Amino acid sequence: MNQLLAPDGAAEAGLGLRLKFAYSSSAFGVSVLSNSAAVLMLFYLTTIVGIAGWKAGLILMVSKLYDAVSDPVAGWLSDRHKSPAGRRRPFLLWGTLVSGLAMALIFTVPLHGDHPVVWLYVLIVNLIYTTGYSLYNVPHLAMGTEMTNGYHERSVLQGWRIVAASLGTAVATIGSGAILGLLGRRVGLGGRVVNSAGDYALLGGLFTLLTVAGMFIGWAGTRGARFTEQVKSTSNWRAQTSSFFANRAALIIIGVKTAQLIGIASASAATFFMLVDILRKSPAILPAISLPLLATSVIATPILTWLSKTIGKKGGYMIGALSTAASALSWVWAQPADPLYFFMLRSAVTGVAFSANVMFATSMLNDAMEMDALRTGLRREGMYSALYSFVDKFGGAVGPAVVGAALSFAGFDKTASITVANAEHVRQATLLGVAYIPTGCAVIAVALLSLYRLDQKALKAAREASLKAAAA
Repeated sequence: MNQLLAPDGAAEAGLGLRLKFAYSSSAFGVSVLSNSAAVLMLFYLTTIVGIAGWKAGLILMVSKLYDAVSDPVAGWLSDRHKSPAGRRRPFLLWGTLVSGLAMALIFTVPLHGDHPVVWLYVLIVNLIYTTGYSLYNVPHLAMGTEMTNGYHERSVLQGWRIVAASLGTAVATIGSGAILGLLGRRVGLGGRVVNSAGDYALLGGLFTLLTVAGMFIGWAGTRGARFTEQVKSTSNWRAQTSSFFANRAALIIIGVKTAQLIGIASASAATFFMLVDILRKSPAILPAISLPLLATSVIATPILTWLSKTIGKKGGYMIGALSTAASALSWVWAQPADPLYFFMLRSAVTGVAFSANVMFATSMLNDAMEMDALRTGLRREGMYSALYSFVDKFGGAVGPAVVGAALSFAGFDKTASITVANAEHVRQATLLGVAYIPTGCAVIAVALLSLYRLDQKALKAAREASLKAAAA
């Protein structure tokens, strides 16, 4: 159904359950794809493949910085693509196929050792992974703006996306912990759990199926969703670029998201080290930790939607950022003897932060995209989504790189051995990832959010001005 969104009229019209379910299914597949790699990849490359921590972090950073090319290309192509089914949807199918291939390869590295051939193989596999993610996620994000222009309906749609993404996150972490804990064996006096390459290959196969299933449903189920068409501009490239970066609201949200994602990626990369090597916990603890995150992220979604209608999206987002800081700082006092409910409580607070971060960042960016279209007459959702997706992966690159470098500097080698001499150094390096960086990033996010001004009133005024200009 080829439609241009009305400036206001049907702004608050609700989307059907089928479209919400299909759109959120995409988030499930993307979440399994991204979280399984974020949580396990650095640990897998150092302890199973045998690459030094700083080199593994650098490889992951380089592959993700490739997004500087892959994301804008995916956004540019999806902005200009013509299809009766919508200009974004064909990319969802192509992204599903490439992402499935990447997921099948990423935890089945056939080469081991800290050698250039191994580095090159891992880099190529991660470039395939990044390409598939860009092909799918950038058009998928852009679709959220096109499917509805309802100010609050966008938050509702992103709420559905949060629930699905939470399920994907839980599957990635619970599945990882349960399978690795079941298959692993305990060694040493501390009882550290060790897994084989075959254990990770099994995980990779399971995650491949789940990733492809979620993404495919997202592609097939959004058939008939409303979409927009590209409007040709009479402005030159310089003028278009200038207007793109003049969108203050979009730049603020992207800045907030960048800070948040660097913190999240750092925590994701370091959490497994904290649990297994510092606190001497089995990976089997991950299911118990992940369930509260899933529960609170789902429970918090309707509460945050209501909150956005009372104190605004900016206020809700600030609450999420402060929740991130509170959860992260609690790791400083974590001890091996801590009862399980300590970990569960920390996870529950993280679930609130996760919901707020996903819901408000995407919903507010959707508003900023519409503001750009109202002011310029251009439909550049793909390019904004590309920049948004790029900072997603940039944060995912910086976090593991910093944590990997810190662990190498602390004397944590590829055999994952911790001695009396380096124990405190490794603990502090791990705390850098799970506590210090996330807290600092949350503070930066709150500071940036204080500058955000695009609320429902401002967007409505822009719509009215656009209608008057069109009628003149």
